Amino acid sequence: MVHSIDTRELAERLEELRDIGDLETGRPLTQEESQEVEQIRLLEDSLEGFDDGVTMIPESDFEEYAEELAEETGAIDVTAAWPLGAIDWEQAANELRQDYTHVVFDGVDYLARP
Repeated sequence: MVHSIDTRELAERLEELRDIGDLETGRPLTQEESQEVEQIRLLEDSLEGFDDGVTMIPESDFEEYAEELAEETGAIDVTAAWPLGAIDWEQAANELRQDYTHVVFDGVDYLARP
């Protein structure tokens, strides 16, 4: 199963960090927390639909994601042995990739679709 990130989770984390770093009620952010805020803000600025929720799939898992998506949407019969063994999932993922945007978050390449 592919581990993806939903940008709504990142928005929640950003809010938590803002509360922690509140000048009146919180404590100063650590350097690590400040870097996390900056990374999330950069992603927020560069990714359309961030607040509404965008699923980010690690690029290294995209082929597996394409297969899972085909199964979930009923594009293939998962109970059939054929033609599943003959499907070129790399090619299928490359075709699907055209509808996704490349983003980098925390040093990892992701593909995202608003």
